Amino acid sequence: MRLYHNEKKTTLPFFLKFYHFIWLLALPLLKTSKRLKQGVEQRRSCDHLSKADLWIQAASAGEAYLAVELVKSLFPHQKTKILLTTTTSQGMDILTKSLEKELINKHICIQTAWFPFDMPGIMKKAAALVNPEIMVLLETEIWPALIFSLKQNRAAVWIINGRLSEKSLKSYLYAPWLWKKLAPDLIMAIDWENAQRYKKVFNTSEFRLMKNIKFDSLVEKNQNRPIDFSCVIKPDTLLSILASVRMEEEMDAAVILERIMAQDLNQVTAVFPRHMHRLFFWKDKLTAMGVNWQFKSKIKAPVENNTVILWDTFGELKQAYSLATAVFVGGSLKPLGGQNFIEPVICGAATVTGPFLENFSFAGEALFKDKTVKKATSALAVADFMIQVLRNPPDRKIIAKKGKKYIKANQGGTKTACSALENRLKNPGRSLFSIVF
Repeated sequence: MRLYHNEKKTTLPFFLKFYHFIWLLALPLLKTSKRLKQGVEQRRSCDHLSKADLWIQAASAGEAYLAVELVKSLFPHQKTKILLTTTTSQGMDILTKSLEKELINKHICIQTAWFPFDMPGIMKKAAALVNPEIMVLLETEIWPALIFSLKQNRAAVWIINGRLSEKSLKSYLYAPWLWKKLAPDLIMAIDWENAQRYKKVFNTSEFRLMKNIKFDSLVEKNQNRPIDFSCVIKPDTLLSILASVRMEEEMDAAVILERIMAQDLNQVTAVFPRHMHRLFFWKDKLTAMGVNWQFKSKIKAPVENNTVILWDTFGELKQAYSLATAVFVGGSLKPLGGQNFIEPVICGAATVTGPFLENFSFAGEALFKDKTVKKATSALAVADFMIQVLRNPPDRKIIAKKGKKYIKANQGGTKTACSALENRLKNPGRSLFSIVF
């Protein structure tokens, strides 16, 4: 028996027409976006896509790492074509570089491509071209035209590693009629709180709980492919890192940097902007501050103490953590959701964040309660903590041991998700839920 979302008269077609018009207005702006302009021409079409059994969409860097972890841990019983798509150059870089040398199951064939713009006409064609058995959306990837088109093709739509913030929930609740018709078949949420938020939006979906996949990859990612930084930093040099600094908190980060540099601690500071297009701000700011600084890409011999390194090479932050004495993790001094503060901990670095960590609420408060990680309320408090650490460096091994013990207790999410995917791929069957008018 086939089931339907059975409102024959619906406002959904009118919404899609309006949605298409909004995309037409947005396209010229996307071409000028420093973060999204790469891949724009490919994303205006879906002709680069081909048939796949499993389609995984990973928006940017964070989701791309989750997608890599899933593919590496997937062991299908039959030949399986997997399409991996992303919307940013960072996501594309991770998907291509992380998988080309990894040992992937022999039954898996991978295609990596840009995710098309979510325009109804493009997505209708994309859903027909790819025609997946399962569409996997990671974390909070909810695209109306994509889900609509997939449901018309009766493909299963799953959200894996699902998390939905209170802020996002409020925006989705403005149009409950829309999401009622576009409910995913399955939502695997990272905890009960996130599942409850999703239920307020998609009350007809099936729900399961899983541990966060991010815990499964944290230790391994820091151990793979070691990078030799001896030509950049002398051995045993005290190193402080301002990591993943977002545009909105750049002035706060500059305050932290100035306060550290004023102490003459015979150390080196490395600044890692969250987005590479913000390098121009730091170039001008460091010059105006009058400090001795260099682009990491230009360094030919180890820098002297009291130098600031402006790190302009992508993908090296996690490796640099292994050298750091003190680390500030950005995205946290302003309400931006925060960045991953667990990675520097498992490398043994004394770590401090700001107070805004909504995106990493999954990590819980345990690391803060036992003082493995410091949560500061201001830029000055961050600087004071880092100065204290630089003057009296703690035992790196003790910090790393605490971090790894905590991670181990929270691992297993990848196995849960892959088990569900393998079972569905082994026993295919088109989704029972479709959309009719």
